[in-house]
Amino acid sequence: MNEDGAADALTVFGFKRVRPKRGTPRRGRVVDTDYLAWMAKQPPLVGYGPVTVHHVRRFGEPKDDRRTVPLPAAYHMIGYGSRTAIEALGKEKFQARFGIDLEAAIIRYNERYERERLGGYPEGHRF
Repeated sequence: MNEDGAADALTVFGFKRVRPKRGTPRRGRVVDTDYLAWMAKQPPLVGYGPVTVHHVRRFGEPKDDRRTVPLPAAYHMIGYGSRTAIEALGKEKFQARFGIDLEAAIIRYNERYERERLGGYPEGHRF
């Protein structure tokens, strides 16, 4: 509805109005842009190809940039891989299908990031 109370043309034809992106993160979100940039350069956890960063959330928690894993689009987003995407399968089925533990992977990535940040392993080292 617009200011006059009339339905606008988009809603009449069944389209949803797209809201602009937030200028600031949601309340409670943990933001670490350096970590996200580092994560985007990592090889994918499963599959192959260019990486997108997937936030792994626990029920009721806000997004935390330190709780992420690198996944190719086909394993991340529904539109690219509805049978393989974590967003389509859900966390438990995704882990079972690919034989991985996301919580353990998050811990390993965080430890590796801290080691590299403090001058430990070189950037290309795989764990």
